[in-house]
Amino acid sequence: MSDVIEKKTLTNVFNALGKELKSIDNQDSVLGAYFYLKQYEELHEITTALSGNDLLDWGAGYGHFSFVQSSLGKKVHAYSPVEDEYTIYPETLKKLSEKSSFTYELTGEPIALPYEDNSYDIAVSCGVLEHVREFGGDDEKSLCELYRILRNGGYLVIGHLPNTGSWIEAFSRATGRTHHTYLYTKSEIKKKVTDAGFEIKKYKRYGFAPKNTIAVFLMRYNEDSKWVKFLTKFVYGMDKYILSKLFPWFAQNHLLIVQKPK
Repeated sequence: MSDVIEKKTLTNVFNALGKELKSIDNQDSVLGAYFYLKQYEELHEITTALSGNDLLDWGAGYGHFSFVQSSLGKKVHAYSPVEDEYTIYPETLKKLSEKSSFTYELTGEPIALPYEDNSYDIAVSCGVLEHVREFGGDDEKSLCELYRILRNGGYLVIGHLPNTGSWIEAFSRATGRTHHTYLYTKSEIKKKVTDAGFEIKKYKRYGFAPKNTIAVFLMRYNEDSKWVKFLTKFVYGMDKYILSKLFPWFAQNHLLIVQKPK
């Protein structure tokens, strides 16, 4: 499948997801979902490049990533350690459950995973690791569990991990807005994954622009407006290709691809 067809397919999949989730995560507008679409495109490109087809979506949240991956051919196992407001949206779960390549586990156990050793080729933690301590878990023990259930040579992708130096987090804390309780420095997260036994294959910081605020602002206007579409893509491009590269220390998130030794 060519890159053009692949990206067009992914866009269609995520547009369907944006419509389906209605107002959850500011996605009652397909345009408002654009920033999420681009992030999932990047995650999809990463997981597609990694060998293996059995994927664990650890801390599946509303089911965004599971929806995208299963719709594009991966055998997805979604896992939520606690039942709270961030479990898979019922309509999304209904559609996912119709796929033979999808399974879902919802437990009250914040650390131990209900899977055998060496069960998966890829595990994805997207905006999850920083929250496990809030539910009585332990991020280091969770990393060890993810190491255990991965096959030799398997990969763990950690994204949306909040950066201690993030200007967005600092501003949110100072103004009393929603912010993360636990943040990570570059050296801290690298030490945690290597202590768990992983080898680091890729690391970067990303996300300088306040995407949620921008998305909410743009949803006030007609999503079919050419200037709105242009502005959305312009801000995303500026963020990814210029701002996050010029000021990585102050970007919002860490991204790591780590591997269990073969």
